[in-house]
Amino acid sequence: MSIVNNENNWWVLLPFLDCALVWPLVRLILEGRIWKGDEMLFEIFMHALSNVFIVITGCYVISKLIPNTKVLELSLRTKVAIALTSSIVTFSLMFFSIDLPFGILADLRFVVFLLLAYYVGASTTIMATFVTCVLRVFLAGGFSTATFVAISITVSLALILTFMAVKLRRSKIQQLPSLMLLNLVGVTLYTGWLLVYYGAKPFVLTISVIILFTSSLALFIISVIVRDMITTRRLLREEVEYAYKDFLTGLQNVRSFSNRIREIAKDHKIKSLTIFIMDIDFFKQVNDRYGHSAGDVVLKEVARIMKEATGDSEDLFRVGGEEFCLLIPDICSDKAFEIGQKIRKAIQKKGFQVNASKKIGVTISIGIASGEKHKKQLTKLYKLADGALYSAKHSGRNRVVLYDEECA
Repeated sequence: MSIVNNENNWWVLLPFLDCALVWPLVRLILEGRIWKGDEMLFEIFMHALSNVFIVITGCYVISKLIPNTKVLELSLRTKVAIALTSSIVTFSLMFFSIDLPFGILADLRFVVFLLLAYYVGASTTIMATFVTCVLRVFLAGGFSTATFVAISITVSLALILTFMAVKLRRSKIQQLPSLMLLNLVGVTLYTGWLLVYYGAKPFVLTISVIILFTSSLALFIISVIVRDMITTRRLLREEVEYAYKDFLTGLQNVRSFSNRIREIAKDHKIKSLTIFIMDIDFFKQVNDRYGHSAGDVVLKEVARIMKEATGDSEDLFRVGGEEFCLLIPDICSDKAFEIGQKIRKAIQKKGFQVNASKKIGVTISIGIASGEKHKKQLTKLYKLADGALYSAKHSGRNRVVLYDEECA
């Protein structure tokens, strides 16, 4: 949806509003009315901009730790890795912080916690907060009043922003306005702590406005990057999915079948394997008599019936025009034959609507081979299943033939 035409996208004006609010103060600073000393001012802005680039770089590195899956489910190992990486980012920010009187460091650490809470989750944010506090004590060389204040600021900001981020994620508020709201709350809390510690000193307002400006800039850039990254990841995921899925039936394709066979060969937990090769009877006649669109209807319906009969198995593949394959590890021959019969009967019973006025019946032949799983044996098992299918076809079709290696 276009940003220009979307009435709800008023939030794109927020960074410009920040600039409008900050610029008058910057002019006062440059004129020497609030903070005298051009060199000091230049150093403050350079440190603030360094913070922006460190946060952006850190977000990019952290994004590489997040798996590209439809449903985001992070393992404990990934959460710990993200928390440690975030802590390294916050530690780096401390080296480019704005040095305030009495040992207080002003930087964009709270932005890291904000982003973690919004995009990753509360548990990872809490882990990162704990490690950051430990690093702050290490950097200060022990506990002091400044260290206590710094830890208090860090913990209070992290907890409040995490609580708000979780609520905002569940709301209908869009990404950027949510981040800007969290940022405004974070800067307000930070300013409150500085006022408690320093009192109403002019530099407190200056620092707060600089932090508001730089954090807003960082969040605006990051939100654009994240949105682009999410789109890119989704497109990549779809392309990979299309490469391994049959577009017509939605089943896994022959490439997926080859990969799955290799996975099974390496999986030491799997002791035996049953291979089903299933072929629609007289499918060419369906295409010739009713057209390829009717054939497509039959293929899709057969695939759907197979999925229902196998409990929506992920090990069901379309490996040829009208040929399908099913892999089931560690089942006995009797159970395999029972599954084959279940599929065959379900397809035989189904009427296939090939056009508005015509419904036809379709049958399927199934060859099954069961045996112990060995790396070299899998190719042989496939050939045995194919041989069983050949027997099913030449003994009348619409039947299941089982080749049991143990009984051979």
